[in-house]
Amino acid sequence: MTAVLAAAAAGLAAACLFRRRRATDPVPAWRRPRVTVDLLRRPRALAAAAAVVTLPAGPLVALAAGVLVAALVPGLADAAASRAAGRVRAGWQAALGAFAAALRASAPMADALHRGAEAGSGAPELGRALEQVAAAVRLGAEPAATLAARFPQGPGAALGAALGLAYDLGAPPAVLATRLAEQAAATTRTEQATAVELSGARATVHLLAALPLAGLGLAAAFGASAPAYLLTTGSGHVCLLAAACFEAAGLTWTRRLLRAAV
Repeated sequence: MTAVLAAAAAGLAAACLFRRRRATDPVPAWRRPRVTVDLLRRPRALAAAAAVVTLPAGPLVALAAGVLVAALVPGLADAAASRAAGRVRAGWQAALGAFAAALRASAPMADALHRGAEAGSGAPELGRALEQVAAAVRLGAEPAATLAARFPQGPGAALGAALGLAYDLGAPPAVLATRLAEQAAATTRTEQATAVELSGARATVHLLAALPLAGLGLAAAFGASAPAYLLTTGSGHVCLLAAACFEAAGLTWTRRLLRAAV
């Protein structure tokens, strides 16, 4: 029976972990997360995998492992996604600033986009996408339409709309591009201030996640064999499951507080 459950859980985990994206996925390629972040967005599959690995130690141990992984993975995914989004925001800020500066210096549109791509290369996907737009414009494509097609939302879409408006009204595009660059810089400053205010809460999450390991280390320092008790005795299994549930509840609560604050 245990082998059947393990095989079923392994199959479910594999199906969830390696499920391909649909061809109609609307997320632009430059905003798609890396493979690691994509896997972290599947906590149930990772929890099932953890349960499969720990199942030989007992069903309660496997359940505790699944509960802990299911609680830890979303926080890791949020942190990875936040870092990736920060890189993209910083890339857009640099790209818009360089693009506006190039236009103010009377550079051709394609060259200005190329300079923006170079400045935004801190986010590699963004830099490549802007370079593709610059190449298309150099071949005669309309900048506003090309940007709108490449970036259906976010700063790229706003830049495309601004360029289209500038062409329709006969206004200099450098003025609107400069306004967008200033807005991006203001947004970055606001988000940095928010991150500083939330640093204490994030430190609490890290401390909460490390407390079980600290407790095991303290027990080992006093000569107690806590892992052996938790993994080899029935009462230890119950204590392990209860601790995992409390830990998961604390992590989930703090993660929801952070999401609500952001």
